[in-house]
Amino acid sequence: VSEPIGGNRAIYDLIKIVPELDEEGVVVGAVAIGRDYTELKAAERSLEESQYMLRQLAARSESNLENEHKALAQAVHDELGQYLMALRMNVTAIGVEFGANSPALKEKTDRLIELMDITILVVRNVVASLRPKALDMGVVPALEWLVDEHQTRTKILCELQVCDEGIHLDDKRATAVFRIVQESLTNISRHAEASKIVIVLEKNESQYVLQVRDNGKGFDTAIRKDKSFGLVGMHERAYMLGGKVEVSSEVGLGTMIKVFIPVNDIWSEEEEWLEY
Repeated sequence: VSEPIGGNRAIYDLIKIVPELDEEGVVVGAVAIGRDYTELKAAERSLEESQYMLRQLAARSESNLENEHKALAQAVHDELGQYLMALRMNVTAIGVEFGANSPALKEKTDRLIELMDITILVVRNVVASLRPKALDMGVVPALEWLVDEHQTRTKILCELQVCDEGIHLDDKRATAVFRIVQESLTNISRHAEASKIVIVLEKNESQYVLQVRDNGKGFDTAIRKDKSFGLVGMHERAYMLGGKVEVSSEVGLGTMIKVFIPVNDIWSEEEEWLEY
């Protein structure tokens, strides 16, 4: 790399020197071959900058989406949930007060209460799909809730192992871990034909390590599948936190997804660009 006098743009040259030998094999000179690849380097950097901006945009969009989900879940839980509970209590009171003298009214109030219970359950499921309340208590309670919910719904044995009960992640990291596990469980239930899932969350000196293992049919990781947006989303969520995702699988032997997320922000994109 050279810097022209009076200029402010680096010049990138690739120089290859080949020795020139005489008949006895003694070096008598050298041939230098030079190639200017400044334009190629500029194109590479432009592509890297575009990728960086796209990742930043995706991160901002994901953050905004999570905030919207959180606000909407809170509004539905606090407002719609409270109105439904108040309505249920009033219908119950009517049934108790007047139902004894009117079997037909008692039957109708009982039916209304049954419908409201179903509606309240639907509202709770909507809130949970947006952002479960357990996530506000920390990543471990959220994963416990997710495991119980998934096991109840799919009948697949699901085991959570937390090696350190004192794990406390900030909201950004906790949400990322929760969403990665949620997406993993969705993929397993749809494609893996597994009978058991094991989720392990642990912390070492510098990073959190998450594992999601299943005993399903597995797949060939060398074959790239179209529309594998679930795995792409996992990679992006980890990358936004300076981490990474490793996927290992073998046909007939199940799949393991391993996620590494730094405890602290050990690097930033801005620092990386200073190297250029």
